[in-house]
Formats: sequence, structure tokens, C-alpha cells
Amino acid sequence: MIDYSQFTIPKGIELCYCGPSLDEGPLPAVIYLALSGSDSLTLDPINQPVAFLLNHYKIRVFSLTLPAHEPPLRPQDAFTEWADAFSKGNDLIRPFIGNVVHAVDFLIDEQIATNIGIAGLSRGGFLALHSAAISPHLKTILAFAPVTKLGLSKEFSSLSSDPNLQKLDLFFLCDKLFDKSVRVYIGNRDELVSTSSCFSFIQNLAEVAYQNKIRSPQVEMIISPSIGYQGHGTATPLFEQGAAWLAKQLGARGIR
Repeated sequence: MIDYSQFTIPKGIELCYCGPSLDEGPLPAVIYLALSGSDSLTLDPINQPVAFLLNHYKIRVFSLTLPAHEPPLRPQDAFTEWADAFSKGNDLIRPFIGNVVHAVDFLIDEQIATNIGIAGLSRGGFLALHSAAISPHLKTILAFAPVTKLGLSKEFSSLSSDPNLQKLDLFFLCDKLFDKSVRVYIGNRDELVSTSSCFSFIQNLAEVAYQNKIRSPQVEMIISPSIGYQGHGTATPLFEQGAAWLAKQLGARGIR
């Protein structure tokens, strides 16, 4: 079981945290987005990237509770809550992204973190990429089976033609992400978020980078045999491989 702490930063943003004591000074850090802040850090198998990082590197991991993941709401109902709010003109997504960016600024300004990377699972990957598109501090992004288009989900199907919803597609972020390091893992037949949509996003991101004279874009997509419900699962070795890549990008020291 991973022990975690929770504290509130300015603007009332709650951060969950695990890793070396803050008294040890600034260290590489990761923002990991998956479920609630506590579940992202402690709930197996969701937290497997976190467990690997803590067991192998001197690194801190922080998390925030995703929109509509607060108790007593159920994670499986989150998209229904998002879509219902969006249909009423209440965007839950952009304010959360703003909170992530503010949290990153806080960790840098307070000298808690040196380099910061961001990682996310499924809808957490979607939010991680959106956050990185805004924050200049987030130069390394790891996403496991990320949502790329909300309109592909059944919860948002009635809103799929809404231009305001379409503007949240990851494809619109390419001109803000092309000079960053991005690695994505996905199953070869992910029916929930669509393997082909994810591939199209990565292909377009690499093309935008190339058109901006980056001849070897640091954009990767690793496709593996699908597992789990609708092919949307991620195997433990892939969680660990991605976490190791992220730690290396951030220059985290290994624990001997």
C-alpha cells in the first residue's frame, strides 16, 4: 500500500502526494491523472506507474482529483456527468486543466520540483495532454490509452457535432505540443477510445513538428496486443516501461 499525503495550495486546489519528503528539497516530479487524487496514487492496477516510480527512482508523484470523480460519484459515471454539464453550458474540463497548470507553477515556484512531467490514463491522458499544451513547464508527456475525441464516447454522442466540443479534440493541440516529448501506449484494438483515432493524432503531431523544422520529432506511439474490457486495458510491463521512460526524461536518480 502506498502512503500519501494531501495538502491544499492557493486557489483551493487539493494535491495528493507521495514520494520523498518535501523537506529534502526540489526533486524531479510527476503529475499523474487517472481517477481521484488518492485513487490515482493508491489503487492497483491504476497506480502501477506510480508504484514503479517510487520503487526505482528518487522522484515525487502528485495527483489531482479529476472532474466528477469526487465521492460519492462513481468513476464509471464521470463521462455522463461531463456530458450532462457540457450540454448545460457548464464546462468541467477547462477549469480542471487550469488547476493542473496552476499546481505545476506552484511546485516550481515553491522549489518543490525541478523538472516536472505529466502522465495520465485514458481520460487522464486526455487531460494531461491538454495541460501540457498550456504549461511551458510540462515538456514531457506520457499517456496510456488516452481519449483523443470526447465525441467518440457514447456519453457525448448526441453532442459530437457541437463545434465547442470538437475544439477539445487533441488534434487542435498539435501546434502547442509539437516541440515536446510525447509517448503514448495503446492496445491494437482499443474500441473505447479508438486506436485509429489515437494513431491519427500522433501522426498529425509528428507532421506538425516536421513542418516546424523538427526533423526527428520526439513523438512515439507504442501499440501492443489489446487486453481488458473493449481492449482498453494496459499491462503491467507497459505501465512500468512508460514510467521508466518518463523518469529518464526527467533525469530522476535511480534508487540503488
